[in-house]
Amino acid sequence: MPASHTAQSQRIEDLANELNIEVSVLFSEEKHAVVLPALGRKSDLVYAPFSKEIAKALSSEGVCTCLYEDEREKHDLIRKSADIILPVILFLGNVAVTVGVTVIANWIYDRFLRGRKSTEPAIRIEIAEVDTETGIVSRHTIEGLASEVRGLLEKGLERSPGNAVSEGSCSCADAEIGNTSHTLDHSKASVSYQSAQESYKRGQTLLARGEENQAEEAFREALRLLQIAYLLDDRPPILMAEMHEVGREVQTIFSCPLEMRDGQYWNSCPAFLSHYAGGFSIGGIGTAVCSICGRSMLECDHVPGEVYKNVIARRTPGGLCTICAKEQCNHEDGATYDDVTAFGIMTDIDLDHIAYVSRPEDPLCTVTAVPISRAEIARQLPPEELAQFKFGKTRLFCTHCRVCDGQAKKEAVEFR
Repeated sequence: MPASHTAQSQRIEDLANELNIEVSVLFSEEKHAVVLPALGRKSDLVYAPFSKEIAKALSSEGVCTCLYEDEREKHDLIRKSADIILPVILFLGNVAVTVGVTVIANWIYDRFLRGRKSTEPAIRIEIAEVDTETGIVSRHTIEGLASEVRGLLEKGLERSPGNAVSEGSCSCADAEIGNTSHTLDHSKASVSYQSAQESYKRGQTLLARGEENQAEEAFREALRLLQIAYLLDDRPPILMAEMHEVGREVQTIFSCPLEMRDGQYWNSCPAFLSHYAGGFSIGGIGTAVCSICGRSMLECDHVPGEVYKNVIARRTPGGLCTICAKEQCNHEDGATYDDVTAFGIMTDIDLDHIAYVSRPEDPLCTVTAVPISRAEIARQLPPEELAQFKFGKTRLFCTHCRVCDGQAKKEAVEFR
Protein backbone atom coordinates (compact mmCIF):
# COMPACT_ATOMS: atom_id res chain seq x y z
CA MET A 1 0.00 0.00 0.00
CA PRO A 2 1.29 3.51 -0.78
CA ALA A 3 1.71 6.13 1.91
CA SER A 4 -1.42 8.05 2.87
CA HIS A 5 -1.98 11.56 4.19
CA THR A 6 -5.29 12.46 5.84
CA ALA A 7 -6.27 15.64 7.66
CA GLN A 8 -9.00 16.84 9.97
CA SER A 9 -9.77 19.96 11.99
CA GLN A 10 -10.73 20.07 15.65
CA ARG A 11 -10.65 22.43 18.59
CA ILE A 12 -7.55 22.43 20.76
CA GLU A 13 -9.78 21.61 23.76
CA ASP A 14 -11.01 18.43 22.03
CA LEU A 15 -7.44 17.30 21.32
CA ALA A 16 -6.50 17.92 24.96
CA ASN A 17 -9.53 15.98 26.19
CA GLU A 18 -8.71 13.09 23.85
CA LEU A 19 -5.19 12.82 25.29
CA ASN A 20 -6.21 13.70 28.87
CA ILE A 21 -3.85 16.67 29.10
CA GLU A 22 -4.15 20.34 30.09
CA VAL A 23 -4.67 22.92 27.33
CA SER A 24 -2.86 25.65 29.28
CA VAL A 25 0.37 23.63 29.35
CA LEU A 26 0.47 23.53 25.54
CA PHE A 27 0.91 27.26 25.06
CA SER A 28 4.21 28.92 25.84
CA GLU A 29 5.88 32.03 24.49
CA GLU A 30 9.23 30.23 24.53
CA LYS A 31 8.15 27.03 22.80
CA HIS A 32 7.39 26.49 19.12
CA ALA A 33 6.35 22.83 19.41
CA VAL A 34 5.25 20.27 21.99
CA VAL A 35 5.61 16.49 21.72
CA LEU A 36 2.40 15.04 23.10
CA PRO A 37 1.90 11.79 25.00
CA ALA A 38 0.32 8.88 23.18
CA LEU A 39 -1.89 8.42 26.23
CA GLY A 40 -2.56 10.54 29.27
CA ARG A 41 -3.79 8.50 32.22
CA LYS A 42 -4.74 9.67 35.69
CA SER A 43 -1.46 8.47 37.16
CA ASP A 44 1.01 8.86 34.32
CA LEU A 45 1.79 9.97 30.76
CA VAL A 46 2.71 7.39 28.12
CA TYR A 47 4.96 8.50 25.25
CA ALA A 48 5.51 6.86 21.87
CA PRO A 49 9.06 5.69 21.04
CA PHE A 50 11.50 8.32 19.77
CA SER A 51 9.58 11.18 21.44
CA LYS A 52 12.66 12.66 23.07
CA GLU A 53 14.83 12.12 19.99
CA ILE A 54 12.40 14.05 17.80
CA ALA A 55 12.09 16.84 20.37
CA LYS A 56 15.88 17.20 20.48
CA ALA A 57 16.17 17.08 16.68
CA LEU A 58 13.62 19.88 16.32
CA SER A 59 15.25 22.02 19.04
CA SER A 60 18.70 21.60 17.50
CA GLU A 61 17.37 23.08 14.25
CA GLY A 62 15.81 26.13 15.89
CA VAL A 63 12.29 24.80 16.54
CA CYS A 64 12.27 25.09 20.33
CA THR A 65 10.50 21.91 21.41
CA CYS A 66 9.67 20.14 24.67
CA LEU A 67 7.83 17.04 25.84
CA TYR A 68 4.44 17.81 27.32
CA GLU A 69 4.91 17.77 31.08
CA ASP A 70 2.77 18.06 34.17
CA GLU A 71 2.99 16.47 37.62
CA ARG A 72 2.43 12.93 36.31
CA GLU A 73 5.23 10.40 35.76
CA LYS A 74 6.44 9.66 32.23
CA HIS A 75 6.50 6.16 30.76
CA ASP A 76 7.26 4.62 27.39
CA LEU A 77 4.81 2.91 25.07
CA ILE A 78 5.86 -0.70 24.35
CA ARG A 79 4.69 -2.13 21.06
CA LYS A 80 6.44 -5.17 19.62
CA SER A 81 5.72 -4.38 16.02
CA ALA A 82 7.72 -3.62 12.90
CA ASP A 83 5.38 -0.69 12.34
CA ILE A 84 6.77 2.39 14.07
CA ILE A 85 4.38 4.75 15.82
CA LEU A 86 5.91 8.21 16.21
CA PRO A 87 4.52 10.80 18.63
CA VAL A 88 1.89 13.44 17.98
CA ILE A 89 3.77 16.71 17.49
CA LEU A 90 1.91 19.95 18.14
CA PHE A 91 3.29 23.01 16.30
CA LEU A 92 2.30 26.50 17.39
CA GLY A 93 1.95 28.49 14.18
CA ASN A 94 2.64 28.03 10.49
CA VAL A 95 6.33 28.97 10.60
CA ALA A 96 7.11 26.27 13.16
CA VAL A 97 5.31 23.56 11.22
CA THR A 98 6.95 24.53 7.92
CA VAL A 99 10.44 24.18 9.38
CA GLY A 100 9.46 21.29 11.63
CA VAL A 101 8.21 18.89 8.95
CA THR A 102 11.50 19.31 7.06
CA VAL A 103 13.46 18.52 10.22
CA ILE A 104 11.32 15.41 10.84
CA ALA A 105 11.78 14.28 7.22
CA ASN A 106 15.55 14.53 7.63
CA TRP A 107 15.39 12.75 10.98
CA ILE A 108 13.46 9.85 9.40
CA TYR A 109 16.11 9.55 6.71
CA ASP A 110 18.98 9.55 9.24
CA ARG A 111 17.21 7.16 11.64
CA PHE A 112 15.64 4.61 9.30
CA LEU A 113 16.94 4.99 5.75
CA ARG A 114 20.59 6.03 5.72
CA GLY A 115 22.76 2.99 4.97
CA ARG A 116 19.92 0.55 5.67
CA LYS A 117 20.59 -3.11 4.91
CA SER A 118 17.14 -4.53 5.65
CA THR A 119 13.54 -3.82 4.73
CA GLU A 120 12.54 -0.28 5.65
CA PRO A 121 9.92 0.08 8.38
CA ALA A 122 6.39 1.41 8.07
CA ILE A 123 5.82 4.64 9.99
CA ARG A 124 2.80 6.46 11.36
CA ILE A 125 3.10 10.06 12.56
CA GLU A 126 0.61 12.75 13.53
CA ILE A 127 1.35 16.45 13.15
CA ALA A 128 -1.01 19.04 14.63
CA GLU A 129 -0.79 22.71 13.68
CA VAL A 130 -2.52 25.15 16.03
CA ASP A 131 -3.93 28.46 14.91
CA THR A 132 -3.08 30.35 18.10
CA GLU A 133 -5.75 32.99 17.41
CA THR A 134 -8.73 30.68 16.80
CA GLY A 135 -7.59 27.62 18.77
CA ILE A 136 -8.35 25.38 15.79
CA VAL A 137 -6.02 22.43 15.20
CA SER A 138 -5.24 21.10 11.71
CA ARG A 139 -4.36 17.50 12.46
CA HIS A 140 -2.45 15.49 9.86
CA THR A 141 -1.94 11.72 9.95
CA ILE A 142 0.73 10.36 7.62
CA GLU A 143 1.55 6.67 7.34
CA GLY A 144 3.40 4.34 5.00
CA LEU A 145 6.93 3.13 4.38
CA ALA A 146 9.64 5.37 5.85
CA SER A 147 10.77 6.62 2.42
CA GLU A 148 7.18 7.41 1.40
CA VAL A 149 6.38 9.26 4.64
CA ARG A 150 9.59 11.22 4.25
CA GLY A 151 8.61 12.12 0.69
CA LEU A 152 5.19 13.39 1.79
CA LEU A 153 6.73 15.47 4.58
CA GLU A 154 9.24 17.03 2.18
CA LYS A 155 6.36 18.13 -0.05
CA GLY A 156 4.81 19.98 2.90
CA LEU A 157 1.42 19.72 4.60
CA GLU A 158 -0.25 22.17 2.21
CA ARG A 159 -0.64 19.43 -0.40
CA SER A 160 -4.08 17.92 -0.78
CA PRO A 161 -4.64 15.26 1.91
CA GLY A 162 -5.71 11.85 0.77
CA ASN A 163 -3.28 11.75 -2.13
CA ALA A 164 -0.85 8.87 -2.12
CA VAL A 165 2.67 8.39 -3.35
CA SER A 166 4.62 5.22 -3.70
CA GLU A 167 8.24 4.61 -4.57
CA GLY A 168 8.57 1.62 -6.84
CA SER A 169 10.61 -1.45 -6.08
CA CYS A 170 12.40 -3.81 -8.38
CA SER A 171 13.17 -7.50 -8.44
CA CYS A 172 15.53 -9.60 -10.44
CA ALA A 173 16.12 -13.26 -11.08
CA ASP A 174 18.35 -15.11 -8.65
CA ALA A 175 16.23 -18.17 -7.78
CA GLU A 176 13.09 -19.85 -9.00
CA ILE A 177 10.60 -22.56 -8.17
CA GLY A 178 8.03 -22.16 -10.90
CA ASN A 179 8.01 -19.48 -13.56
CA THR A 180 8.67 -16.54 -11.24
CA SER A 181 11.75 -15.27 -9.41
CA HIS A 182 12.60 -12.79 -6.71
CA THR A 183 15.62 -11.22 -4.98
CA LEU A 184 15.39 -11.61 -1.22
CA ASP A 185 16.72 -8.99 1.21
CA HIS A 186 16.36 -10.96 4.44
CA SER A 187 19.16 -13.51 4.92
CA LYS A 188 16.95 -16.07 6.70
CA ALA A 189 14.33 -15.63 3.98
CA SER A 190 16.96 -16.50 1.39
CA VAL A 191 17.87 -19.67 3.26
CA SER A 192 14.22 -20.67 3.51
CA TYR A 193 13.64 -19.91 -0.16
CA GLN A 194 16.63 -22.01 -1.20
CA SER A 195 15.39 -24.87 0.98
CA ALA A 196 11.96 -24.55 -0.65
CA GLN A 197 13.59 -24.92 -4.06
CA GLU A 198 15.41 -28.04 -2.97
CA SER A 199 12.28 -29.56 -1.44
CA TYR A 200 10.25 -28.77 -4.57
CA LYS A 201 12.84 -30.41 -6.85
CA ARG A 202 12.97 -33.42 -4.54
CA GLY A 203 9.19 -33.69 -4.82
CA GLN A 204 9.38 -33.66 -8.61
CA THR A 205 11.96 -36.45 -8.57
CA LEU A 206 9.94 -38.56 -6.13
CA LEU A 207 6.77 -38.06 -8.15
CA ALA A 208 8.52 -39.19 -11.32
CA ARG A 209 9.54 -42.38 -9.48
CA GLY A 210 5.96 -43.04 -8.45
CA GLU A 211 6.67 -42.42 -4.75
CA GLU A 212 3.58 -40.27 -4.24
CA ASN A 213 3.49 -40.17 -0.43
CA GLN A 214 7.07 -38.94 -0.15
CA ALA A 215 6.50 -36.56 -3.07
CA GLU A 216 3.49 -35.02 -1.33
CA GLU A 217 5.52 -34.48 1.85
CA ALA A 218 8.27 -32.76 -0.15
CA PHE A 219 5.84 -30.48 -2.03
CA ARG A 220 4.02 -29.48 1.17
CA GLU A 221 7.37 -28.81 2.84
CA ALA A 222 8.30 -26.55 -0.09
CA LEU A 223 5.03 -24.67 0.41
CA ARG A 224 5.72 -24.25 4.15
CA LEU A 225 9.25 -22.97 3.48
CA LEU A 226 7.93 -20.57 0.85
CA GLN A 227 5.55 -19.21 3.48
CA ILE A 228 8.45 -18.56 5.88
CA ALA A 229 10.43 -16.77 3.14
CA TYR A 230 7.32 -14.75 2.25
CA LEU A 231 6.77 -13.62 5.86
CA LEU A 232 10.44 -12.86 6.59
CA ASP A 233 10.85 -10.86 3.37
CA ASP A 234 7.97 -8.51 4.23
CA ARG A 235 5.35 -10.34 2.14
CA PRO A 236 6.37 -9.56 -1.46
CA PRO A 237 3.48 -10.19 -3.93
CA ILE A 238 5.73 -12.23 -6.21
CA LEU A 239 6.29 -14.85 -3.46
CA MET A 240 2.59 -14.85 -2.73
CA ALA A 241 2.00 -15.76 -6.37
CA GLU A 242 4.64 -18.51 -6.16
CA MET A 243 2.92 -20.02 -3.13
CA HIS A 244 -0.32 -20.17 -5.08
CA GLU A 245 1.45 -21.73 -8.04
CA VAL A 246 2.93 -24.50 -5.88
CA GLY A 247 -0.34 -24.80 -3.95
CA ARG A 248 -2.24 -25.26 -7.21
CA GLU A 249 0.08 -28.11 -8.16
CA VAL A 250 -0.30 -29.74 -4.72
CA GLN A 251 -4.08 -29.37 -4.81
CA THR A 252 -4.33 -30.80 -8.33
CA ILE A 253 -2.13 -33.84 -7.68
CA PHE A 254 -2.89 -34.68 -4.04
CA SER A 255 -5.97 -32.62 -2.98
CA CYS A 256 -6.09 -30.54 0.20
CA PRO A 257 -8.47 -31.79 2.94
CA LEU A 258 -9.48 -29.34 5.65
CA GLU A 259 -8.67 -30.28 9.23
CA MET A 260 -11.56 -30.97 11.60
CA ARG A 261 -10.79 -30.23 15.25
CA ASP A 262 -12.54 -28.73 18.25
CA GLY A 263 -15.84 -29.08 16.41
CA GLN A 264 -14.67 -26.78 13.62
CA TYR A 265 -13.21 -27.02 10.12
CA TRP A 266 -9.82 -25.27 9.81
CA ASN A 267 -7.78 -24.13 6.81
CA SER A 268 -4.02 -23.95 7.43
CA CYS A 269 -2.87 -23.73 3.78
CA PRO A 270 0.08 -21.27 3.48
CA ALA A 271 -1.24 -19.90 0.18
CA PHE A 272 -4.69 -19.29 1.65
CA LEU A 273 -3.22 -17.69 4.79
CA SER A 274 -1.00 -15.34 2.74
CA HIS A 275 -4.11 -13.20 2.21
CA TYR A 276 -4.31 -12.50 5.95
CA ALA A 277 -2.02 -9.52 6.46
CA GLY A 278 -0.67 -8.88 9.92
CA GLY A 279 0.16 -10.85 13.02
CA PHE A 280 0.31 -10.75 16.80
CA SER A 281 2.24 -8.36 19.00
CA ILE A 282 2.47 -7.72 22.73
CA GLY A 283 1.86 -4.23 24.06
CA GLY A 284 2.01 -2.27 27.28
CA ILE A 285 4.03 0.41 29.04
CA GLY A 286 7.42 0.58 30.73
CA THR A 287 10.29 2.87 31.59
CA ALA A 288 13.39 3.13 29.40
CA VAL A 289 16.39 3.82 31.64
CA CYS A 290 19.45 5.49 30.10
CA SER A 291 22.55 3.30 29.92
CA ILE A 292 24.76 6.36 30.49
CA CYS A 293 23.22 7.98 33.58
CA GLY A 294 20.60 5.50 34.80
CA ARG A 295 17.74 8.02 34.69
CA SER A 296 14.56 7.78 32.63
CA MET A 297 15.40 8.36 28.98
CA LEU A 298 12.39 10.67 28.71
CA GLU A 299 13.97 12.98 31.29
CA CYS A 300 17.75 12.78 30.89
CA ASP A 301 19.91 14.67 28.35
CA HIS A 302 21.30 11.63 26.52
CA VAL A 303 20.04 10.46 23.14
CA PRO A 304 20.01 6.79 22.08
CA GLY A 305 22.56 6.14 19.36
CA GLU A 306 24.71 9.14 20.28
CA VAL A 307 28.29 8.60 21.47
CA TYR A 308 29.53 9.93 24.84
CA LYS A 309 32.83 10.13 26.75
CA ASN A 310 33.73 9.45 30.38
CA VAL A 311 31.05 6.82 30.87
CA ILE A 312 31.25 4.65 33.99
CA ALA A 313 30.78 0.94 33.37
CA ARG A 314 28.16 -0.90 35.41
CA ARG A 315 25.74 -3.78 35.09
CA THR A 316 22.02 -3.45 34.47
CA PRO A 317 19.55 -5.40 36.64
CA GLY A 318 19.39 -7.89 33.76
CA GLY A 319 23.17 -8.36 33.76
CA LEU A 320 24.02 -6.34 30.64
CA CYS A 321 27.13 -4.18 30.46
CA THR A 322 26.22 -0.49 30.03
CA ILE A 323 29.25 -0.01 27.77
CA CYS A 324 28.66 -2.75 25.18
CA ALA A 325 25.20 -4.12 26.07
CA LYS A 326 26.60 -7.66 26.36
CA GLU A 327 26.41 -10.16 29.21
CA GLN A 328 30.00 -11.38 28.80
CA CYS A 329 32.70 -8.76 28.16
CA ASN A 330 36.01 -7.38 29.49
CA HIS A 331 34.71 -4.00 30.71
CA GLU A 332 35.34 -3.45 34.42
CA ASP A 333 32.56 -2.17 36.68
CA GLY A 334 33.42 1.32 37.90
CA ALA A 335 35.97 1.96 35.14
CA THR A 336 35.53 4.93 32.78
CA TYR A 337 35.33 4.55 28.99
CA ASP A 338 35.08 6.88 26.01
CA ASP A 339 33.17 6.59 22.73
CA VAL A 340 30.22 4.80 24.34
CA THR A 341 26.89 4.63 22.51
CA ALA A 342 23.81 5.39 24.60
CA PHE A 343 20.92 2.94 24.64
CA GLY A 344 17.73 2.43 26.60
CA ILE A 345 17.15 -0.33 29.14
CA MET A 346 13.50 -1.26 29.65
CA THR A 347 12.40 -1.61 33.29
CA ASP A 348 9.08 -1.80 35.15
CA ILE A 349 7.48 -3.40 32.13
CA ASP A 350 3.72 -3.89 32.30
CA LEU A 351 2.59 -5.92 29.28
CA ASP A 352 -1.17 -5.56 29.32
CA HIS A 353 -2.42 -6.86 25.97
CA ILE A 354 -1.79 -8.84 22.80
CA ALA A 355 -2.77 -6.98 19.66
CA TYR A 356 -3.30 -7.95 16.04
CA VAL A 357 -1.08 -5.53 14.11
CA SER A 358 -0.26 -5.01 10.46
CA ARG A 359 3.46 -5.76 10.90
CA PRO A 360 4.50 -7.74 14.01
CA GLU A 361 8.12 -7.41 15.06
CA ASP A 362 8.48 -11.16 14.61
CA PRO A 363 7.06 -11.77 11.10
CA LEU A 364 6.37 -15.42 11.98
CA CYS A 365 3.93 -14.45 14.76
CA THR A 366 1.06 -14.65 12.34
CA VAL A 367 -2.18 -16.54 11.78
CA THR A 368 -1.52 -20.29 11.46
CA ALA A 369 -5.06 -21.45 10.66
CA VAL A 370 -8.50 -19.93 10.18
CA PRO A 371 -11.88 -21.51 10.95
CA ILE A 372 -14.40 -22.11 8.18
CA SER A 373 -17.84 -21.33 9.56
CA ARG A 374 -21.12 -23.04 8.71
CA ALA A 375 -22.25 -19.86 6.92
CA GLU A 376 -19.13 -19.83 4.74
CA ILE A 377 -19.58 -23.49 3.86
CA ALA A 378 -23.26 -22.94 2.98
CA ARG A 379 -22.29 -19.95 0.83
CA GLN A 380 -19.59 -21.80 -1.10
CA LEU A 381 -21.02 -25.28 -1.65
CA PRO A 382 -23.31 -25.84 -4.66
CA PRO A 383 -26.94 -26.58 -3.66
CA GLU A 384 -26.72 -30.25 -4.62
CA GLU A 385 -23.59 -30.74 -2.44
CA LEU A 386 -25.00 -28.65 0.41
CA ALA A 387 -28.07 -30.92 0.53
CA GLN A 388 -25.80 -33.89 1.29
CA PHE A 389 -23.46 -32.02 3.65
CA LYS A 390 -23.29 -33.07 7.32
CA PHE A 391 -21.25 -30.74 9.52
CA GLY A 392 -18.34 -32.51 11.16
CA LYS A 393 -18.87 -35.74 9.27
CA THR A 394 -18.53 -34.70 5.64
CA ARG A 395 -14.91 -34.36 4.52
CA LEU A 396 -14.21 -30.93 3.01
CA PHE A 397 -11.40 -29.99 0.64
CA CYS A 398 -9.83 -26.60 -0.02
CA THR A 399 -9.72 -25.57 -3.70
CA HIS A 400 -8.51 -22.01 -3.09
CA CYS A 401 -5.41 -22.23 -5.29
CA ARG A 402 -7.45 -23.51 -8.20
CA VAL A 403 -9.41 -20.25 -8.43
CA CYS A 404 -6.91 -17.73 -6.99
CA ASP A 405 -3.63 -16.52 -8.49
CA GLY A 406 -2.55 -14.72 -5.32
CA GLN A 407 -3.90 -11.29 -6.22
CA ALA A 408 -7.30 -11.17 -4.50
CA LYS A 409 -8.52 -13.67 -1.94
CA LYS A 410 -11.01 -16.19 -3.24
CA GLU A 411 -12.44 -18.81 -0.92
CA ALA A 412 -13.40 -22.20 -2.20
CA VAL A 413 -14.32 -25.52 -0.60
CA GLU A 414 -15.78 -28.74 -1.96
CA PHE A 415 -16.40 -32.26 -0.75
CA ARG A 416 -16.20 -35.65 -2.38
